[in-house]
Amino acid sequence: MKGEVQVPWALDRLNHVSGRVFLFMAGGPAGKKRGVANITDYVELRNLVDLAVKAKPIPYLDKRKQIRDRALLAFIAATGMRISEALSVKRGDFNRHTPDFVVVNNVRILKRRKETIMKDFVLPRTGVLKPLTDLVMLHYRNVKDGAPLFDISRQRAWQVIVYMTGKWCHYFRSQRISFLVNKIRSTTAVADLLGIKKSSTIDHYYKGGWGQFRKELAPKE
Repeated sequence: MKGEVQVPWALDRLNHVSGRVFLFMAGGPAGKKRGVANITDYVELRNLVDLAVKAKPIPYLDKRKQIRDRALLAFIAATGMRISEALSVKRGDFNRHTPDFVVVNNVRILKRRKETIMKDFVLPRTGVLKPLTDLVMLHYRNVKDGAPLFDISRQRAWQVIVYMTGKWCHYFRSQRISFLVNKIRSTTAVADLLGIKKSSTIDHYYKGGWGQFRKELAPKE
């Protein structure tokens, strides 16, 4: 990857990012604050979309790789997938025949050693998340039939996300879970959507209070 980048400041930044990712993979200091339990700055959905859309990719000579990296960030931000789940998706998993969503079919959920769980994920064609879907589909057109959507290693993917945003991949999954839990107001439903085994593990994402249920708590009839 470094040999494909000829901008000096970008190479320096990439070397720094690669060191951080290596420490994380090795279980060193860089990994200490990557867990969702350490993420406290939950942001508005529109701000998260802005972060993903405005993030600058590694300045590859091949512009298609810049499109790929922007799409990877958009993909995990829009779906909340783990990075390894995102890397398992193939071009043929996309169903573009629904009017409101691009559906990513049969994504294998990780961390289920005793069972195989397959889930569908959606990319909205309208609304706040549309810019993320647009970035993904721009890259989608460059991918050959039957090929992985993102033909890069897990370590490379981590390098890309940290380089572009300064944040770990888990940050974007955590933000998506937080939004869904507080919008749907059901950890059971969100756990089912994302293939999370125990809904109790995402209870802490809910930040609501009685003020959100004024009509329910004081019914007129």
